[in-house]
Amino acid sequence: QAGSLDMVRAPQTTTPRPGWTTMGLTPASLTWPASPQSMSTSVWVTPSTGTFAGGHATPLLEAGALSIDTRRMHAHLDGRELALTPLEFRALRYLVHHKTRVVSQGELAEHVYAQEGEPDSNAIEVLIGRLRRKLGTELISTRRGYGYLVEG
Repeated sequence: QAGSLDMVRAPQTTTPRPGWTTMGLTPASLTWPASPQSMSTSVWVTPSTGTFAGGHATPLLEAGALSIDTRRMHAHLDGRELALTPLEFRALRYLVHHKTRVVSQGELAEHVYAQEGEPDSNAIEVLIGRLRRKLGTELISTRRGYGYLVEG
């Protein structure tokens, strides 16, 4: 099944972080080594760190000549490592994870600046501009009035 998710087993008292969802999953709906009745956990599905391939999560995201290793926090373009700030990396990872879908500025800001608080009104535009200088202008396109799109 294609798609990206991380599953986190947490005590039932754990509150989910923004963007987490149960996706309708419960311990009883999954196959675990232990019986579902013996587990005192909730199942939360976190947004994006790898693609689900053949039942095993992989930390690699790709779009054209760009590859992102989400575990090592490295990004490579045409084989050369990119020097990205943590904010640039989070934005790029999120956009590539959601490639072929337009991501609004608000959605991207919510994901990238979740821990930093409310960003300035043009912070996402500045961040995308910095990424384009490092990646070239072809990878991230702007859909005026809608958001940003990574194709490929």
